[in-house]
Amino acid sequence: MRKFAIMAMTFLLILTALSSTVTANTAVVKIVPAQIEVGPPPVTFLVNVTVENVELMVGYEIYLSFNATTLQCNDVVLPSDFVYAGKGYLETDKLIDNDNGIVHYGVASFPFYKFNGSGILCQLNFTGKILDGSEITIITPEMGTTFYTQLLTETAEEIPYTAENGHVNIIPEFSSVLIIMSTLITVTIAAGLSRKKLKLE
Repeated sequence: MRKFAIMAMTFLLILTALSSTVTANTAVVKIVPAQIEVGPPPVTFLVNVTVENVELMVGYEIYLSFNATTLQCNDVVLPSDFVYAGKGYLETDKLIDNDNGIVHYGVASFPFYKFNGSGILCQLNFTGKILDGSEITIITPEMGTTFYTQLLTETAEEIPYTAENGHVNIIPEFSSVLIIMSTLITVTIAAGLSRKKLKLE
């Protein structure tokens, strides 16, 4: 009985270790920065679509959505330090739908180059049109759409990943933080003047 208990405990420890390894090695596709405030409108800004902790990636397909009332996507660009910089690669057409708030774009290394690690997949150039907020959502396989964001191996297998979306707020010239600081300064000055007035009386 004791031998069985030891074996069972050993088996559970192995399963836990394997589970931790799988979790640690899961790739992440994310919008960077995750939160951004820009303004006043119309204002142009960039966000990165990045990958972290990926292994054996030879190509990728980006499928994103955004609030088309708030934002307009102007372009998708590959910065000089993107994941296949210095290697051969092929691009798909840039499908930017500003009526429905969709961006669809893909890149494949050619000849195949297996990227490992973390880096930038592409940059999105947006214009904030009105005072409002918008999610920049990475469409994943779990959402059940025809197209979705994919990371691919040499054999066209999809690499599992988790997604971290971004959020942008289009604000007036002064951010909420600056407004609060300005208000606090004004209140402090007013309180000081009031105390001086009382002393004089």
